Amino acid sequence: MLKTALCLSVFYLFYRLWLSKETFHRFNRMVLIGLILVAFVIPSLKVSQNFHLPQIEQVFDHLNNPEEEIKQQLNPQETEQVTTNTVQTQLEKEKSDFTILTPVNLELLYLGGALLVLLRYIFSIACIYRLIRNSEKKCWKGKIRLVVHQQNVAPFSWRHYIVLSRQDLEEYGEEIIAHEYAHILHKHFRDLLLAEICLLFQWFNPAMWLFRKELKAIHEFEADESVLKTEIDAKKYQLLLIQKTVGTRLYSMVNSFDHSSLKKRITMMLKKKSNPWKLSKYLIVFPLAAIAAILFARPNLLNMNNQEGNAFIQDTLDVRHFEEILVSKSYAESDTVQIIEIDTLKMHIPVGYAGWSISESSSDDNVISYRKGVYQKENGILRLSSTTPWTENDLADFVHRVKKGMLKSLNELYGVKKQQNAHPALAHEVKTSHTVKCIYYVKDFFKIYCTDGGGTGHDGQLILLDGKEISYQQLKSLSPDDLLHDVWEILPESTNLESKFGSKAKKGIWVLASKKNPSYLEEFEKKLAEN
Repeated sequence: MLKTALCLSVFYLFYRLWLSKETFHRFNRMVLIGLILVAFVIPSLKVSQNFHLPQIEQVFDHLNNPEEEIKQQLNPQETEQVTTNTVQTQLEKEKSDFTILTPVNLELLYLGGALLVLLRYIFSIACIYRLIRNSEKKCWKGKIRLVVHQQNVAPFSWRHYIVLSRQDLEEYGEEIIAHEYAHILHKHFRDLLLAEICLLFQWFNPAMWLFRKELKAIHEFEADESVLKTEIDAKKYQLLLIQKTVGTRLYSMVNSFDHSSLKKRITMMLKKKSNPWKLSKYLIVFPLAAIAAILFARPNLLNMNNQEGNAFIQDTLDVRHFEEILVSKSYAESDTVQIIEIDTLKMHIPVGYAGWSISESSSDDNVISYRKGVYQKENGILRLSSTTPWTENDLADFVHRVKKGMLKSLNELYGVKKQQNAHPALAHEVKTSHTVKCIYYVKDFFKIYCTDGGGTGHDGQLILLDGKEISYQQLKSLSPDDLLHDVWEILPESTNLESKFGSKAKKGIWVLASKKNPSYLEEFEKKLAEN
């Protein structure tokens, strides 16, 4: 939302200073609508960027201090306690500084403002419907309806209705109807509906309100221009505008006849038409949108080299708040891990080694392979390095995402990748033994990437569960909690598999046993040993 607000502010200044004085009303209208839409779309885009992050020498200075590292290895419990106290003290200090402006309070304030805007919109629509229902309605051209009332409300158009008082109809009916009919022909109602929807999300942003004001002004310029192209006398029409500056305007969702600055409208009518060559000024909108996309879009960093195989940047883990991930260790209890994004300019987090691992490494040191028996229904599986938070390849923690109890992929893993030329800035903290562990990683220094699991995927092998053939999709749907052991992979060259299990075993066999049939693996081993 903040990126959208900033885009809207920049775009409005651009329009106001560069295009607003031109008489290309239709182009100006298209530009305004386009800029509003672009401002909302850009923050959700992903733009590939190749760049190096600056080094921050002060980050985790103790990582380069051998004495501190020795102390941590000699007395890990004391280190963990110091780490916990340091982090908690820093977090409590920052929390006390921003007691009022908490994320929850800001969210409630934002939702409250959006609710008021929505209620204002609903009230306006209700008033319009009530006025139309209680007024006289006449058919005019096609689906256009004239709504004639007795109230002191300025003439306006809404959808296919032209609403005006009985007095206005009798005195200036031709001019007013021509003006409001122009609004309907140009479909200005759609623009106002879009502006109101955008206001619902950007009610706090003055630029959005100014955009809507400019859009309404352009609607009036277009309608005035259409009226003057008819046989209506220009001076008589301008005099009518002056006379109609009084009158009640109650509705935000309509094009009102006397809307906008009177002086501005008359000035625009009398103004000389802009030179057609000035249309070239509108071309600057495209590089402006491109620059905004580069500055405000979500970065999708694609700076991996060929040696890293098919690893690629997938997404930035959004953990401005705590994200708890339940971690199930094989044949052990469950722990809770908090992943916390920090700002290096505000706090330094000492490193506390976790000292345990829940998954085996595959032949590829860059990733961890899927381990049967390690399972989590909702959030995922996470591995903490057993020695330090880094490997030789600058990779550390891995999150294996699963959804609704189903593994997304047996060989699709997520890891944390350190950016080039960046100091180590990934820290572990163990709050209490076997309960809550924390991973701190510095935003813009570490990114979440997706990689292949080093050949752990299925490649046509025969899959047997308790002696019955199952498909690879069925295997992925199984819970490791129901399995007795890990998958046994029998390679085709190890024995003559085809003679015993058929042609489907040409590429090897994956053998699984459920807890309901614990003796199957022994039976399979005997069958494999038979001549």
